[in-house]
Amino acid sequence: MIKRKNLIISGVAIIAFLAYTGGVFMVSQKNLTETLKKNETNTTKFIEEMANDSSVTETESEMGEWFKKLDEENRTKIVDACIYYASNRASQITFTDDEKTILKNATDEAFINIEKIEDENLKKKVENLKEDHLTLRYLNESISVEIDYAYYKDTYQKDITKGYYNILDFYDSEKSESYGIPSEYSMNVSVVEKRLDTLYDMKQNKENESVKAFIEAAEEFYKSIYLGIYESEYSIYQGYIQDNVRASYTSWKPKDPELAAYLPELAKLYDETDGMRTVNLENSIFTFMGYQLDTNSDSESESGYRTEEGNEIISETNSTEEQ
Repeated sequence: MIKRKNLIISGVAIIAFLAYTGGVFMVSQKNLTETLKKNETNTTKFIEEMANDSSVTETESEMGEWFKKLDEENRTKIVDACIYYASNRASQITFTDDEKTILKNATDEAFINIEKIEDENLKKKVENLKEDHLTLRYLNESISVEIDYAYYKDTYQKDITKGYYNILDFYDSEKSESYGIPSEYSMNVSVVEKRLDTLYDMKQNKENESVKAFIEAAEEFYKSIYLGIYESEYSIYQGYIQDNVRASYTSWKPKDPELAAYLPELAKLYDETDGMRTVNLENSIFTFMGYQLDTNSDSESESGYRTEEGNEIISETNSTEEQ
């Protein structure tokens, strides 16, 4: 911060000074506005033309000095567009069952070690993912093509907004550990707890205001898993709450005060049903999440757990912007 010095200036000098600085300010503002408009136009045009590029690497080869001269917001838009187009291409990549088996045998924890891939054609296919800065992960017991968020946050750290960097950093951290183990119908409770606390901290950070919608979407996703709304097989087994999840409801102290206040109530409801997931209990969770309930359906399975028809969400009263 620049400290102002006390100046003793004559009345005439002050008037002259104000007249001069006022004129400079008006010219500067005009030039700044024109520059911002030009940046916005160039950014929009470049992003539209990116659709014709074969890969993100090709796009990056066209990002010369002009990219560095853009303001931070427009540079962020271009990096975000790179990720968007890479994500679209990633969704088109598929592997056969045989290829998935080979890749599974080449895993090092959550990562695929390309040196362990024995099939040369498959190895080349995996290597080509680098053109779009994509990577393979073995998470939740499945092979998936993922954005290499570490590449973007490290390469463009000085070009993008702090908030955008922070959300990329979070997305990258998600790829290191699975939140669930499908074959065991089990939730990695500590992973989900940690991510919810991280997201709460991120939401309090003013630097993240521009990516608040992304943070809230991620927070809702993990709350839905933790409370057994989404991928409920990780928390509910044969109509009953699983022991490790139920224990978390009483032992974990979330940073989110609303969630912290709700968990004792939820634990008490499960105590009253001996752990059975009833319609009333599920309605309580839906209400906490801000979902509008389907009051026209009272269908229940034999175990007391609401059936798929009864679980339908009509709308979200506090919906956030789509990612």
